[in-house]
Amino acid sequence: MLSLNLARALTGIGGGGLQTMSTVILSDMIPFHKRGIYQAINNLIMGVGATLGATLGGLIADNLGWRWAFFLQLPFAMFGILVGFLFIRAPHSSMHGSGLRQIDYLGSSLLVIGLAIQLMGTNLGGNELPWGSPIVVGCLVISGVILASFVYVEGWVAEHPVLPLSIFKEAASITNNLFTTGACTTVSHNFFSA
Repeated sequence: MLSLNLARALTGIGGGGLQTMSTVILSDMIPFHKRGIYQAINNLIMGVGATLGATLGGLIADNLGWRWAFFLQLPFAMFGILVGFLFIRAPHSSMHGSGLRQIDYLGSSLLVIGLAIQLMGTNLGGNELPWGSPIVVGCLVISGVILASFVYVEGWVAEHPVLPLSIFKEAASITNNLFTTGACTTVSHNFFSA
């Protein structure tokens, strides 16, 4: 069971990194007027993978063993690395070579830690512990403090913030996020309550 958990954790980290990197590569390398079609293709592939992944993983685990659910990913990963090596060319820019210095390590850490503690509190609340439990309330309060610190760092400390607060000054950005969040909430509520 320990091997399964470690393999699943490694796969999850790799998958999250691949998802993020594909978005970064699209944003950096595809011209703005063509970006929509590339993002649509990327989202379609990710949607098909997310839809079929659990079913195929279950079939593989039942018929070949759980280890093969991980081993069978290796040829696809190697193919992706080869294609990336052969066809992806980094654009030349004045910032080339200074990428690691532009990462907002403090902001990124605060965001991850704050959301992880918040997730722990909301997962424990109502399931393992009552909502009024000191542990649940403590998680939510600590999470709120850390996320407030994240907002401060992004607005006034970070030179290259993960989430620039200036995007919230644009009406289009705010309404897009509100409508997208509302639509996703409505769809998921209708789907799971059906």
